[in-house]
Amino acid sequence: MCALIAFVSWGNLSADGMRTFASLGIGKAQGYVLLGDDCMRGGNYSRAVEHYYEALRRGKSYDAAYRLASAYSYTGDVSREVSALLWCVEYYPEQKPPYTQLLLLYPEESARPSAVKEAIAKGYKLFGSLK
Repeated sequence: MCALIAFVSWGNLSADGMRTFASLGIGKAQGYVLLGDDCMRGGNYSRAVEHYYEALRRGKSYDAAYRLASAYSYTGDVSREVSALLWCVEYYPEQKPPYTQLLLLYPEESARPSAVKEAIAKGYKLFGSLK
């Protein structure tokens, strides 16, 4: 019984344990974020997208969503990167990096989709500057 408690504690409290549990499909969101981070370091961006998406499916998290946007940027899928950034803006408006990234993606105001225009305007209102 003590071994089982120790195993479950390890799987839920340590980074290695969370990563292992997630790789077995029984982990919590943070474990999937860790797996995504491993994939990003290894250059496997499509797999990182899958892990970050699974982390979001298991629990709303700014870290997972922003990392998902980053992974999409490495895959070249700008529309999904923008979607993830807009999700960050909607649920975590106090975080400046998503606004800044949207501005970097769409420096020309005339080229911005309406949702991006609104988000960038909101960012300027909240932070004054997005640099």
